[in-house]
Amino acid sequence: MFDSTGLTSASGELDESSIENGDEFSYKVVISKDDASVESSLADVKVVNKSATFTDITSYTLRLDSNDSDDVTTGTDDQAADPVLTSNTLVVGETAIVDELEGTNLNGDTEKAITDADFSSSNPAVATVNSNGHITAQSSGTTDITITKGDVTQTFTITVETEARELTNATFSEDEVKLVNGQTRKGLTGQATDQYGDPYFVDNTDGDLTVSSALNADDEVIAEPLKPDDQSESGVVTDKDGKFAFAIEASTDKVGSGDIEVKRNDTVVATVNVTVSDDNTAATHKLELSSGKDLTLDSYAGADDQTLTLQYNGYNADGYLVGPKTFKDSETTDAYSVKSSDSNIVSVGVSDNDNALAKNQLMLMLWVKVLHL
Repeated sequence: MFDSTGLTSASGELDESSIENGDEFSYKVVISKDDASVESSLADVKVVNKSATFTDITSYTLRLDSNDSDDVTTGTDDQAADPVLTSNTLVVGETAIVDELEGTNLNGDTEKAITDADFSSSNPAVATVNSNGHITAQSSGTTDITITKGDVTQTFTITVETEARELTNATFSEDEVKLVNGQTRKGLTGQATDQYGDPYFVDNTDGDLTVSSALNADDEVIAEPLKPDDQSESGVVTDKDGKFAFAIEASTDKVGSGDIEVKRNDTVVATVNVTVSDDNTAATHKLELSSGKDLTLDSYAGADDQTLTLQYNGYNADGYLVGPKTFKDSETTDAYSVKSSDSNIVSVGVSDNDNALAKNQLMLMLWVKVLHL
């Protein structure tokens, strides 16, 4: 923006390519003609990139570093594979990662990604934090972690405990399941948590988390849990966020009510009540999950949870699952149309499927795929 002396600019214009965010300089305007001149007072200038300068830090994600091979010094972990901590609690020796920082910039843009933030710990004897936002638990107690970006800060408290994490609770996506004889309720999910309320990963190498069959008052099996097709291990296996999926299959001839129980060793950590009926007349229909972890899809590149399948299920007058809507030779799926309310976020279509319930029948099933944002 200035000439080779670095002191003057003939046009008074600034060359944006020669200035950077944070640069500071002083200038004045001098207008000369013949032997006369007039000049302004000296003004101080600080260059500000409004898109990269923030007025606040609005959100962050704290993830438990679950990969021992990650480099906590350089920050080269696969953070997408790490579970989200909801309790802000660490156990001595654990490492957490401050991830997905967002804030509002000077342009007024919200939810903008923040990079190159600084981190500090008020009590390094309890937990240290490095320049990449990796927090390492040192000893029991509490410490405040401060995130700084320019002139704005965000502070949260970390509690460090000595008791190792263990599974203490599990919840189901539904408290009650109603089925007609011979039908299967798919798309059920569960959530395993530890004593601090954080997601608990279960690989079940020891078969320590199991799901029982439901028995009626006559001790007859009225329903059994089915694990996903891709799960070969016995018992329940969760993903990194403590979620597990299963289905419930009703008996073909037994009716009644009973509980399916999730047990950790011999301790019941969750139950879902199952009632089986023999009334198979559909009175209403619902669009429900057939395959996929849940109705929340991940949009980041490389995520393994970007698609799901829905099916159009029928229910009898008492709310019992009769089964998916099917079409015989004399019927057609053309009478049904599907669309996404926002095609910029997810795409949707009718699935080609070979899962016929009987000869010459086709189930109405939909696929949904999230688009990268």
